[in-house]
Amino acid sequence: MYIKNLNLHGFKSFAIETNIEFNEGVTVVLGPNGIGKSNIVEAFLWVMGEQSASRLRIDSAKGLESVIFHGTDTRKPSSLAQVALTLDNKSRWIKKYDIDEVIVTRKYYRKGLSEYYINDEQVRLKDIVDMFLDTGLGKNAYSVIKQGTVSEIAKQKPEERRSIIENAAGISKYLERRREAAKKLEESERNLDNVKIEIKNAEKHYKSLKEQAARTEKYYNLKDEQKKINISLNVNQVKKLKITLEEQNKSLEEHTNKKSELEKELQDLDKQKQQELLKFEETRTLSIELDKQVSLIMTELTHIEKMSNQLKNQLDNAGKDKEETINRKNSLLKRIEEDKKQIAELEEEVKTIAENIEKSLKEQEAEETNIANEQNKIASLNDQISTLTNENQNATLKIADARERQLEVINKIITEIDEKKKDVMGNSFYQNIGKHESDIDIGFNNLLNAINIKMNTIKEFEEDGVLSNLNELSYNSLCSFIRNLGESLDTEKKDALFLQGIFKEYTKIKDPFVDLLFDKEGTYMQKEAIDKEIADLENFIKTNIEKIEEINNEIKIATDNINRGNSNLTTLTIERAKYETNKKASEDRKEMILKSMKMIEDEFASLNDKINRLEEEYKKLNEEYKENSINYKELEKKKSKTESESRHKANEIKKAESALSNFETSLAKRVKRLNEINENITRVGERINQSNDKIKDIYSHFYENYALNLKDFEENTQNLIDEESYKNKLNTINERIKNLGHINEMALDEYQEAKNRFEFLTKQKEDLEKSKEEILKIIADANKKAGEDFLKTFNEINKKFSETFKILFGGGNAGLKIQNEEDLLNSPIDIFAQPPGKRMENIVSYSGGELTMTGLALVFAIFLYRPSPFCILDEVDAALDGANIIRYKNMVKNLSDKTQFLIITHDEVSATIADAYYGITAEEKGVSKIFTVKVDKDGKVNGSEEKLVNQE
Repeated sequence: MYIKNLNLHGFKSFAIETNIEFNEGVTVVLGPNGIGKSNIVEAFLWVMGEQSASRLRIDSAKGLESVIFHGTDTRKPSSLAQVALTLDNKSRWIKKYDIDEVIVTRKYYRKGLSEYYINDEQVRLKDIVDMFLDTGLGKNAYSVIKQGTVSEIAKQKPEERRSIIENAAGISKYLERRREAAKKLEESERNLDNVKIEIKNAEKHYKSLKEQAARTEKYYNLKDEQKKINISLNVNQVKKLKITLEEQNKSLEEHTNKKSELEKELQDLDKQKQQELLKFEETRTLSIELDKQVSLIMTELTHIEKMSNQLKNQLDNAGKDKEETINRKNSLLKRIEEDKKQIAELEEEVKTIAENIEKSLKEQEAEETNIANEQNKIASLNDQISTLTNENQNATLKIADARERQLEVINKIITEIDEKKKDVMGNSFYQNIGKHESDIDIGFNNLLNAINIKMNTIKEFEEDGVLSNLNELSYNSLCSFIRNLGESLDTEKKDALFLQGIFKEYTKIKDPFVDLLFDKEGTYMQKEAIDKEIADLENFIKTNIEKIEEINNEIKIATDNINRGNSNLTTLTIERAKYETNKKASEDRKEMILKSMKMIEDEFASLNDKINRLEEEYKKLNEEYKENSINYKELEKKKSKTESESRHKANEIKKAESALSNFETSLAKRVKRLNEINENITRVGERINQSNDKIKDIYSHFYENYALNLKDFEENTQNLIDEESYKNKLNTINERIKNLGHINEMALDEYQEAKNRFEFLTKQKEDLEKSKEEILKIIADANKKAGEDFLKTFNEINKKFSETFKILFGGGNAGLKIQNEEDLLNSPIDIFAQPPGKRMENIVSYSGGELTMTGLALVFAIFLYRPSPFCILDEVDAALDGANIIRYKNMVKNLSDKTQFLIITHDEVSATIADAYYGITAEEKGVSKIFTVKVDKDGKVNGSEEKLVNQE
């Protein structure tokens, strides 16, 4: 078995619903102090039934309300605290529940109501506590070790220390059974003492009532005799009245029979009278009816004669209508034939129009195809134009680049001229040109003037911003400028050649200058190369422009074709619309004719029906006419016969009136005799009622006195009695009852009740004595079994304790000792320990770490003997140093194969043992929040990861 899940909601600092999943192995909970780590431990204790305020760390004055989240500045207090613990029970550790999963839930509401559930079934707190008994779990088990309690185990009082051994021994059920039996024994002894006192009092009361009961019994015997005599007297009176009543009923019966005979005679006479009256009425009614029939026959004869004349006229009219209808029918047949012929012509016309429409559609489709082809051609030509335009743009960019380079050349020319001018002006050849000074001055000045003119021109361009914006000049202007510059340079070249012939020194200066400008790599030649490149690009652009003009011409031709096609399409569309209109008109005419034909056909059918109806009517009228003629003759005969019967019935009416008068006289005599008999019956009935009333009074009076039905005693009495003798006996009994004096009528019941009470208490005393013996046996058996199990467990744990102590301390010696082996179940248990290198001394003087290790050694010894499914250790390593923590960690690791551990710690070394980690924070003050913690491969905490454990 192991913990699968712990769900907290509103418990202490866990304001929001928090769900913690556990796996087998070791789970470590990390976090700083004061944020609610120990609240998880207390949640385990609380859900397993813990009630102790100190163990739960709650305010004893407030009670369990302290476990409910009390609220913060930003959160309202919870209305309840709820903890649900889910346990995997596949191993059936909890034997009471033969299921794989057990869920224990505990709730406490702020209004003070507690609820407990096991698998959603509401139970008592005791049921939860009992479920965990002897499982190593539960509220007082060794499976939950809170902070500080591990050292308390080592230094607690000897009588307190034995409880942890009892839990490990699994004798809690025996001890609980013994405690319950002891309570029952105490209660049984107390009840037995009480019963003995009650028996003594009951016996005294029982004897005092015995004499009263004897007098009361005699009284009741006399009352029974009194009742019997009264019964006999009352029954005798009733019998006498019933004899009289029988005679009266006999007289009543005789009068009633006479009355019945007279009533029968009256009924017979009345019946005869009614029959005669009926015959009289029938005869009179028949006579009246015959007179009416004669009158009706006369009326009907007149009507038949009139109807015959009408039928004759109708026959004539029907013949005429039939003839007119046949003529109308023939006329309609002729119109139908004409309409059919017209429809055939219209259908032919519609067919021709449809063919024209189809032809027009084909022509339209052809034109649309041509237009599409021309449009595709235009698209292709536009693509070519786009390509050529792109090429022109690229060439234009190249021209711009060439112009920039051309500008650089011009600037270079200007720079070189300026430098050579300085060289010329500074040359010493002026000192040697004496006699030719004037000629040289003239020639050189001409050259310098020409150069200065060009330089001034360039400066003007610079000042006007022409050179900086040269790419904005038109191509022709730039070419003109360069040609002018070239011509000037040619002139200067001629002047230079002229001077060459005069001055040799000048030649030395001039030749390099001319070479600089005019050799094949000179600046002027570079200018000509750029000019040629620009000219080639301009020719390329010109050629592309010509191609674009040719393509535009082709596009114009294609556009004209499209316009012409669209015009043709418009014409075809108009023609087709005209065809459609004509077709619609023809179809409408056809539809009109068809409707007209339908109306004619309907009328034709109606005329056929009318002709058939007229023929039927004519036939029917003819038959009615014949039938009326026959009826007229029959009615004439019936009239004569009816008049004869009417006269006969008038004679019968006179005879019936005489017979009715005789019946009335006879009825009057018998009614008078019947009234006399009814008076006698009434008198006899009154006497009978008086007798019945007397009998009822006797019954009622008897019931009032004895609450018995007197009728029940009449069957046992056959003959009448001597009333006088019975009355004397009754007087004697009444006197004896009077002589008894005051009687306690309840004495018999009280005596019987006291007797029953005495017997009940005696039986209860015997039961209590037997129960006491059984309880003593249960206690003896529990003591024996618990003692055996305790001693066995103690010896095993003592051995394991010695081993675990040596492991945790790296040596030393430790053990447990029962102070009084004669009283195993009550004897305190001493603990002794001797760490390595120390002498045996009182354990209380040991350090906190030594006490903790000693306590852990005892706890781990218990786990080695009887592993609990899980163990919760709350900061038990707080007092341990590094070496002890490692030994503690190794011990937990070894035990984790059989026990699931939940460890709450601050120590990183202890934490490395974990298979899973949880961290707790308080991002919101007063509210604990749990999250999973990541660890690296070395077991070091390196981050955290939110998990769905907090569900707000």
